Amino acid sequence: MASSNGTIWKRHLAENMVFRWQFMADRLVVKLQARTHGWLAIGFNTQDWLQGTNLIMGAVFDDRTVTVEDRYIVEPARRLHQRKTELGAVSRIEAITGSRSGAVTTIAFRLPTHSTDAYSYDVLPGKAINVLLAYSRATDFQHHSRVRTHQSIIL
Repeated sequence: MASSNGTIWKRHLAENMVFRWQFMADRLVVKLQARTHGWLAIGFNTQDWLQGTNLIMGAVFDDRTVTVEDRYIVEPARRLHQRKTELGAVSRIEAITGSRSGAVTTIAFRLPTHSTDAYSYDVLPGKAINVLLAYSRATDFQHHSRVRTHQSIIL
């Protein structure tokens, strides 16, 4: 799939969720989509576990209001993930959009390809990284996921 500027979107499917991405200059552009009216999430980690994952969660309210938060998984056993701003870092998320069409929610955003703090990772073209994909039936970011998977992929 090509964008309006001719750039090819890469795509990864997992557990009824679609993760599309492309690189534009020094930014990773992300589109997430799932059959839910709840939140969607993607996480990045250099290790194959949840703790320490840079978790980006988004939800669409009333078919038009979009919220996306840059978070960090502190303690997975207690489902403890905090906004990076609460940990003293700055959110890296830019150009946030989202929509709902029927039963499908889509969120999109971009983030810098180079890590800017202790709570994020480099997300570079051709680099392997562990990606967490998840979604919930609820828009409350503290609500547990309905589906969650994580895999190593090559960006």
